[in-house]
Amino acid sequence: MAIVLKDYIKTKHTGIKIHKTDTTKFLLECTINKKRTRRLFTAHSAHGTKDRLKTAYEEREAIIATLEAQSNSGANMKATVDEYFEIHKKSRKWSEEVKRGYENYYKKHIQPFIGLKKVVNIQPYHISIVMDNLVHYSNRTRKMALEILKPLFKRAISDKLIQFTPVTDEHHVKRNQKAEKRLVPDAVKKYRAVHKAIMTVYKDNPHHRALFLFGFTGRRKTETIRIKWEDIDFENKTYIIVGANSKTDADMTFTLSDDLIDALSEFRDVKGQVFNISWISDAVKKIRVASGVKEFTFHYMRNLCVSALSTQGVEAITLSGLLGHTSTATVKQYLDLQREEASAKALDVSKRILA
Repeated sequence: MAIVLKDYIKTKHTGIKIHKTDTTKFLLECTINKKRTRRLFTAHSAHGTKDRLKTAYEEREAIIATLEAQSNSGANMKATVDEYFEIHKKSRKWSEEVKRGYENYYKKHIQPFIGLKKVVNIQPYHISIVMDNLVHYSNRTRKMALEILKPLFKRAISDKLIQFTPVTDEHHVKRNQKAEKRLVPDAVKKYRAVHKAIMTVYKDNPHHRALFLFGFTGRRKTETIRIKWEDIDFENKTYIIVGANSKTDADMTFTLSDDLIDALSEFRDVKGQVFNISWISDAVKKIRVASGVKEFTFHYMRNLCVSALSTQGVEAITLSGLLGHTSTATVKQYLDLQREEASAKALDVSKRILA
C-alpha cells in the first residue's frame, strides 16, 4: 500500500509522524547506512494517545535494531522463502523418501502463498494464510507446515536476516489429545482378536504379516514402511528406527518380537527396503473384518497396545519407551530409558496375554 506523506504530521519524536485524522496510525522513518526506510504502524485502538506514541517509538527502535543487524551481518536481504527452503533442505539429514515428501508438501501447501516473498517481509499474517488453507486437512498434515517453516525462519534469525520468527503460538496446531489417546475399552479381548487376525489373514503372506506385526508392537506406519534390512539385527533380536524416519529426529532401538522374527525370516534379505508397499487400506480392511474390531486402523494398534498392556500392570514409563515418545510431560522421567529394554519388557507381557 502506497504511503501518502501529506496525511502525516510530525510528533515530538524524530522519525515518528502521526496521521492527521486517525491517531492510531503512524509513519516511522529512519536512515541506516544512508538508506531511508519508511514503515507504517498501527497502534492499539484501546490505548490512549501517549501509549500509542510510546508503542510507535518502541516499534521504530525495533526496526532500527533489525536493519542495523541485517546491515552488519552481510545477509542477503533479497532472499526469498523458496531460497531459504533450499538452504533448509541441505542442512537436514533427510532420507530421499522423506525429502521428496517435504518437497511435494512445500510445493503444494506453502510455495503458492509465500514462496516468492522475501524472508524479511514475511509477517505472522502470511503464516496465517498458509495455515488457514490447511484447515480442512488432518492435524498431522497441518503440522507439517510448521515442521518446515519453524526451522526455516530459525535459520534466518541465526543469519541475522530477521530478529523474530513470524511463526507464533497462534499458528500451533491444537490437538484433541483426549480423543487421540483415549484408552480402548475391552482392550485385552481386542488385542488378542487383532493379533489372531494378523496371524490368520496373512498366514501365507509373511510380508504383510510382518508389516502389521510392527504396528502391533507400537510402530507408526511411516516408521514401518521405511525400515531397511540394514536396520534389523537378527542376532541380537533388535531393530533401529532411523531418526530421519521418525517424529523424534533421533535413532531409536527396539526389541524384535518372536512373531516378527519368524515372519521376517521367510523373506529375509541383506539390504534395501523391507516393505514394498505404499497403499495399505485394503490390507487394513481385511484385518478389520477378520478381527471384528470396527475401529481398527494401523495407528489404532498403538492405542490398543497401550490399553491392553497397561491393564496388565506395565508402567507408563515403559509404555512411553515402547512407543518411542519424547513427550515433554514424561521426558524427564525416562530420559535415559533404553527403548530396547522397554520394548522387551512389554513384549514379555504381550506373550502372557496372547498365550
